[in-house]
Amino acid sequence: MNQQTINPQQILATAIRHHELGELDLALKIYKQLLSKYPKNIDLLFLIGTLECQKANFFEGSKYLSKYIKSNKQNPDAYNNYANALKELGRDSDALINYKISLSLNPQDPETYFNLADVYSRKENYNLAIENYQNAIQLNPQSFEAFNNLGLIYEKIGQYEDASNCFVKAAEINENFAPAYFNLGNLSFNKLELPEKAAFFYEKSIDIDPQFIKSYYRLGMVLSILKVYDRAISNYEKSAILEENADHLWGNLLFTKMSICSWSNFSEITSTINEKLSHNIPASQPFPLLSTVDSNEVVKKSSEVFSRKTFTKAQLLYPKKPHKKNKIRIAYFSSDLKNHAVGMAIVKLLELHDHSIFDIYGFSFSKNNNDDMGNRIAKTFDHFNDISELTDENVAELCHKLDLDIAINLNGFTSGHRTNIFSFRVAPIQINYLGYPGSLMAPYFDYIIADPIVVPQENFQFFSEKIVTLPNSYHPYDTDRMISDRKFNRTELGLPEDAFVFCAFNQNYKIHPKIFNSWMRILQAVDHSVLWLFEDNKWASDNLKNEAKIRGINPDRLVFLKRLPLISDHLARHQFGDLFLDCYPYNAHSTGLDALYSGLPVLTLKGSTFPSRVGASFLTTIGLPELITSNIDDYEKLAIEFGNNPDHLKLIKEKLNYQKLNSPLFNMASYTKNFENALELIYENYHKGIKVNNLTI
Repeated sequence: MNQQTINPQQILATAIRHHELGELDLALKIYKQLLSKYPKNIDLLFLIGTLECQKANFFEGSKYLSKYIKSNKQNPDAYNNYANALKELGRDSDALINYKISLSLNPQDPETYFNLADVYSRKENYNLAIENYQNAIQLNPQSFEAFNNLGLIYEKIGQYEDASNCFVKAAEINENFAPAYFNLGNLSFNKLELPEKAAFFYEKSIDIDPQFIKSYYRLGMVLSILKVYDRAISNYEKSAILEENADHLWGNLLFTKMSICSWSNFSEITSTINEKLSHNIPASQPFPLLSTVDSNEVVKKSSEVFSRKTFTKAQLLYPKKPHKKNKIRIAYFSSDLKNHAVGMAIVKLLELHDHSIFDIYGFSFSKNNNDDMGNRIAKTFDHFNDISELTDENVAELCHKLDLDIAINLNGFTSGHRTNIFSFRVAPIQINYLGYPGSLMAPYFDYIIADPIVVPQENFQFFSEKIVTLPNSYHPYDTDRMISDRKFNRTELGLPEDAFVFCAFNQNYKIHPKIFNSWMRILQAVDHSVLWLFEDNKWASDNLKNEAKIRGINPDRLVFLKRLPLISDHLARHQFGDLFLDCYPYNAHSTGLDALYSGLPVLTLKGSTFPSRVGASFLTTIGLPELITSNIDDYEKLAIEFGNNPDHLKLIKEKLNYQKLNSPLFNMASYTKNFENALELIYENYHKGIKVNNLTI
């Protein structure tokens, strides 16, 4: 029987069968052949439009469905499918209209309520999104996808318990639905600060679906936080195979490897990051690059790409120009108002603030601030707010009601940051300070606090913020710190009795392989010397010993310092060091100040970027410029000279012990006055209508 004798309805039935079997191209070919022969058959318009949408040809599909609807205004599925196409084409408002028409024809269709909720969610109309997901669930209580999406909405608006319940319900309905476990992991990690629980959920999603790519990356992040570095690296590497352009993947992999001093593929990874950044692919957050490159151009580029990709475009200008007040309302925002390097650095500044001039607000991104330092910091604020469970929008609304004058971001791009909050202009003046040594390249930050050394004038071009240059080092210090009288001895510290002790107490991630090469050459040239290092984890110490052996140095000449509960005891141990060798390109910050405060000289290598110039800032301020070098050869020569001639170093130590009592570096009263003068000048300029510009205090 040839095709001419076949009834058109049989041909149509065959096409529909191909369609149902997923043989879309064949079905589409037959539909279009039939339409050319029977142009008045409007059902073919519906079938072709629906199929084109299934093939992601939404523009073509919308044209056929639009023609169909003009002839048949009573088919709710046509309006639903047409709305789906419009949604994919970015025409959300038109999509809403057609979903509503569909529901007017069939108010019992859970799929249309689901789709309508999806559009409301995209338009950030969360109340209507919730209402329509709930309608979908009421009509189809087994819709695990509706529960999952509803959970995402609840998470966005800060209703975390409701979000968790929805994700759990989705998993109960479909125990093989990996996204529900993935979302439980995100909720646990990002909002509830429960990394162990997050790791469990991510692993569960991978068990269900080994191709659920996003879970490998997120699991790597959690395991890195938990310091299970070997498994973190393994998961990052799996993620790189499955999705090599995942946001920030390569930077996280690099940082985790640096955290255990695993330098295999170091050059390849850094080259990959630089190549991707050059094409505006956000291969790394900015922070991991600070310890691996001394290039203002690369650091600036990473911040530009990160800010553009990650943060919302500036949401709004400050609602109204605030009136001048009797006191200037300044607000500090941070996740680190606790026993953390930033909290410990800023506490004395906060205690010395002049409350007759300033009304001081504190905003904590973290709920876990109940240690001794956290309690000490909380007492310094006139008003303290835990905003850990508020959304960015809610924080902005709160700040606008409080009528703040100056907002100070202490995090920058460091762990726990919520930089997007500032895109809502929580205050008319917004400042980047202390936590992140570099530009945020975000248009809603007006100033960065610096000094003439960390940001010389020729480097202003690498900052989107205007530079507020303090007269001395930009970095504060807690001068109430006590050095304990605990009696250590070399034996218990693992130090040989007659050895010259080079120290490097920085976090392990700051140890660049090139600076480690330099340290090994210094040990080679100074007999009876050891290198005293901070041990953050066993992987790092084992890897460093192995790297020393590869370079011909006895691994026993590397001595590792354990963390102590009391900072006062740690400071007391510094007396057994002879010379602190600074890291490069990420110099010691708080660690370097601890050394100088304890009377231990610091030898630094000054580079080009902000973090590579911090050591020079400290030494200039304390009056020891002779310990600043500008290239690796001079750095090594000076270290070797001191190592082989300890008497020369005694003069430096004597000078240091005098200078630390008389220089501005540890004069927090002077520092606070300069800092407050800067804030007052910024405030006065704003109210005079003077354009934001670089300021020198």
